[in-house]
Amino acid sequence: MVMGTALSAFAADVAIRVQADVAAGPVSRLLTGACIEDVNHEIYGGLYSQMIFGESFQEPAPAASAPESQLSGQWRAVQRGTAAGRFAMVAERPFAGRQSQQVSFDSGAGEWGVENQGLNHWGMSFIAGRSYEGYVWARAERKTELVAALESRDGSQIYARARLVVGGDEWQRLDFTLTPAASTPAGRFPLALEQP
Repeated sequence: MVMGTALSAFAADVAIRVQADVAAGPVSRLLTGACIEDVNHEIYGGLYSQMIFGESFQEPAPAASAPESQLSGQWRAVQRGTAAGRFAMVAERPFAGRQSQQVSFDSGAGEWGVENQGLNHWGMSFIAGRSYEGYVWARAERKTELVAALESRDGSQIYARARLVVGGDEWQRLDFTLTPAASTPAGRFPLALEQP
């Protein structure tokens, strides 16, 4: 009670003036980690300044018998057409941490891969005409293409796509820029293969 009274008295002597149209100074895009104690589970698997949650694939797979059980917790399966494949969490030569996500396209036509909808699967907000920069670290048994995209939550609308060439069996960084043609408050980011 005494503490509450003291805080109330202090608050009466303070004035906060907000001028949203005036920039006080630049903020570095590299500023990451401020108030880390308040972030809690948002950095599980690593600290990254991006929209994707679970980007390092370090979360445990959900306990289930479906093929999706071999996806790390924040990623879900993407399947279009008759494409069929497999997922596995592999510990051999992971890029970071203890494991990496393996995606195998086995047969059919269409797309097979993974998608991320951000923190708690709430969906990512995309603004039409705004560029979203990103990168993925990948390796493959042989040269192949990987498709990165921005889509509606259910995948029925594709707002932007980029083809990335994975050159071989060594980890490589693949940079991309995606500029959506439409806006959505709750989209997804898929990474998919279009052939075995």
